[in-house]
Amino acid sequence: MITRLSRMIFGCHLDLIPNVLKEDHQIIVGGKFLSDKHINFAQRLIKMQNSNIGGLLCTLNFSKRCFKPFTEPAIQMIHTRGNHWIVVSTIESTTKISVYDTLYLDLEKDTRELILYMFGNSTCNIIKEDVQ
Repeated sequence: MITRLSRMIFGCHLDLIPNVLKEDHQIIVGGKFLSDKHINFAQRLIKMQNSNIGGLLCTLNFSKRCFKPFTEPAIQMIHTRGNHWIVVSTIESTTKISVYDTLYLDLEKDTRELILYMFGNSTCNIIKEDVQ
């Protein structure tokens, strides 16, 4: 099943962005493991369409903490648990950090600490949002 996001990424945009291979399309629509290359590509597309949104940085920056904490509302995909991606955001509220995770109900300690560092607030509420 092709999701709306994968249609956006690999539908009309496939011929516009040369570094996307047809094999990548099969990985995404086939539900296979997404690498940092796929996630970074998706974030670049989102950033191209929404340049006013903060975040959407290269995911490798976060494993090395090579970034400054966000000072504006932002959204970011991060790698966690060795083989899983989550989305964190302050777009809808500046008083909470929303976490979108389709698989796990809790956050690992390291992930929680990274999220608080990302948004420069060790006291901000992290809220696990309901997702499908």
